[in-house]
Amino acid sequence: GNRVSFLTARQLTSKSETAAAANKHEAHEPLAIHGTEGLLINFAKCCHPIPGDPIVGLISSEKGMVVHTESCHNSVEARDKPERSVPLRWAEDVKGEFACEIRVDLEKSRGAIAVLATRITGLEANIKRITVDDDTRTSTVRMILSVRNRVHLARIMKIVRTIQGVAKVARIRH
Repeated sequence: GNRVSFLTARQLTSKSETAAAANKHEAHEPLAIHGTEGLLINFAKCCHPIPGDPIVGLISSEKGMVVHTESCHNSVEARDKPERSVPLRWAEDVKGEFACEIRVDLEKSRGAIAVLATRITGLEANIKRITVDDDTRTSTVRMILSVRNRVHLARIMKIVRTIQGVAKVARIRH
């Protein structure tokens, strides 16, 4: 009753297949995440894991399994509790879009944020949220984007760096 039934079934199935194939018992095989598991699996809003990131699942009584990046401060604390932690990996054929947060530092100029938004949406990414903090000469733009994977995010960041006035682009990891 304390474990998510879907995950327990997948772990047992993968263990029996692994044991039959290798004829021995091994440590927990990481479960593959396809991104389409539905309401049972949630993606953490603290670290915004995307396909390609090393990931771990944390069991929560309120949210089922929450997928975090391995370097997230929330996953590091819970990894010492094996009853709450599930090793995960991304499946090869992950589908869907995943939230990711980036920060762009740019010089203040008329239309700079519009150019930034246009370039990002032109790369098949959706801007879910945008906040702008201004000082006298620069703007710091924080955006939550919908991306397919780390390669897609890298392509976006590479193009954003080429925009005139952009000083820095970085993925935000809490």
